[in-house]
Amino acid sequence: MRWGLLVPLLLLGSTACKKQPDSAVPTGGADLAKSSAMAAPGIEHQALPAAPATLGESLYQLEAELSDQDGHKIPLAFYAGHPVIISMFYAHCPNACPLLISKIQRIEDKLPPDVRAELRVLLVSFDPQSDTAAVLKGLATKQGVDERRWRFVRTQDSSIRDIAAVLGIKYRKLDDGNFNHSSVLTLLDRAGRLSSRLEGLADPVEDFVAKILAVHKAREEQKSVTTESVVTASNAARYRHHRRRRRWWGWFQRRRGGWW
Repeated sequence: MRWGLLVPLLLLGSTACKKQPDSAVPTGGADLAKSSAMAAPGIEHQALPAAPATLGESLYQLEAELSDQDGHKIPLAFYAGHPVIISMFYAHCPNACPLLISKIQRIEDKLPPDVRAELRVLLVSFDPQSDTAAVLKGLATKQGVDERRWRFVRTQDSSIRDIAAVLGIKYRKLDDGNFNHSSVLTLLDRAGRLSSRLEGLADPVEDFVAKILAVHKAREEQKSVTTESVVTASNAARYRHHRRRRRWWGWFQRRRGGWW
């Protein structure tokens, strides 16, 4: 099935991200409320509403090759085995995308260190022609993210459409090179299944944080069950081995004419 066939065409009449001076762009882990206050006057970005997405579908069904901020080629399922926050952006977006990154950083700040350490972040560019590896690297450095866990990536236009369709993200390139787009964070579980979504830049993050904790807890419970199963299997194997040794020793003694 071609996910690209599901891509909703973007709405007319929505307002674009209009470029502002660099001083208006928040960097690093700035508080979202402060960022919003910086962006409010005179900024006319209005995110497109997100399309429906099917929770439980695995994004990793798609075949897409990505290129990250270091120029490394990685598969879409590069972070399989980890919970992943995924979204879409473009590097010269002056307002919504920096706010989106700040929101992810706020979410990370609310996580315990062990949960944060295993969480991964994947941000897919709408604009692979402009967002070269050098541009993506500069953005990662400017935002002060942990590049061991964060990947800013570019891919082919067809893969962008497919990924956007699965995530329910609408986007449209404008004549001035900016984009109208949805601002959606999606949580993928360890198998790449859509586990939760957070729509809009102003929505509270607590429920999304709880979903991340639930994914982490499910893994810990699975590890506990697996450990118990291994221990049980090991004990059973030792018991069978002990019984075989006893049977062998009894046979040996009978052959010798009795027990010593």
